[in-house]
Amino acid sequence: MSNLNGIFTDEMDALAQQVLTSLVVMQQQPGRGLRRFFAGAGAGIIWEEDGLVLTNNHVIGRGSVTVILNDGRSFPAKTIAREADIDLALLEIPAGGLRPLRPAADKPRIGALVFAFGHPFGRRNTVTRGIVSAFAKARTRGGREIPILRTDVPLNPGNSGGPLVNVLGELV
Repeated sequence: MSNLNGIFTDEMDALAQQVLTSLVVMQQQPGRGLRRFFAGAGAGIIWEEDGLVLTNNHVIGRGSVTVILNDGRSFPAKTIAREADIDLALLEIPAGGLRPLRPAADKPRIGALVFAFGHPFGRRNTVTRGIVSAFAKARTRGGREIPILRTDVPLNPGNSGGPLVNVLGELV
């Protein structure tokens, strides 16, 4: 049994290392009208190797955003697109040769093991696990009905914008 546990641990470590290369810190700087003492942080993922980054819209706020790569390099980000209604934002950083996170080819199944990556409470590069609990629909503030995935993965402030991945390290 201990050998099986060792193999599982090795596989989980390989999964984490694979995903962490695509995980970024989104450092929001206060904009006008925000309190100067507040500077939020969240997560994001490399979407394309030429510097496109995907995160939640609420993570970038109204101020300027700096993207910090897992290797420590940081870049000012330019907002390319944002959709408040579904809480997504696409940014561009002046970097290339990055490793994007691959979207899953198949929809996960109920009960499938999934992992959330992010930076909760300022703790960089954390991972939590859970299962896919259900598929449902939600109504956005704008009245659109969108499909959603429910999980029991523990999330905290700082996980926003980070990926939920399957056991292959693919974005679900």
